[in-house]
Amino acid sequence: MANLHWINRMAARDWSVLILGIPMLGAGVVLGLWSLYCVATYEKAEGSARYMGIAETRPGKHRGGSKYAIVYQGPERSHSFEVTTLGWLGIKYEEGEKVPVLYPKDDPDRGLRGTFVNLWLLPLVLIPGGLLILWGGLRRGSRGADDDGADLTAEELIARGRKRKKRRSRDGD
Repeated sequence: MANLHWINRMAARDWSVLILGIPMLGAGVVLGLWSLYCVATYEKAEGSARYMGIAETRPGKHRGGSKYAIVYQGPERSHSFEVTTLGWLGIKYEEGEKVPVLYPKDDPDRGLRGTFVNLWLLPLVLIPGGLLILWGGLRRGSRGADDDGADLTAEELIARGRKRKKRRSRDGD
């Protein structure tokens, strides 16, 4: 059995790193698997972008993007879905621009853009980010808690605080 005694001595800040890293890694893996599933099982089509106007969250409230309809040909008829792009980031379509589309064979109305940004960008950011956060938290925790006081009793912590206070007042004067 692995020697996990350091887990008991991990400080709260180390646990918070784990609490952030695990969901980040998990979300990246789930999104990556979903992207793989879509690429492997969905039908491919070529759609074209049609400008629909400025994206608004409610009438008169500009959201900073443009709304497009991506129109593509399914097995029996034409289908479409709406997307909002961020033109100020340079992410926009020209009228009639070709867009790769993926859709499930049994429900062609549920199409999605088959681009790198839509399928792979988020998993490629979340997975390495979650691994780095977990690695950093576990690495810090495995060093032990010798200096942060996590393994000290309340009396020892109070004594340590008094010594620090004396030292600060002595050094400050």
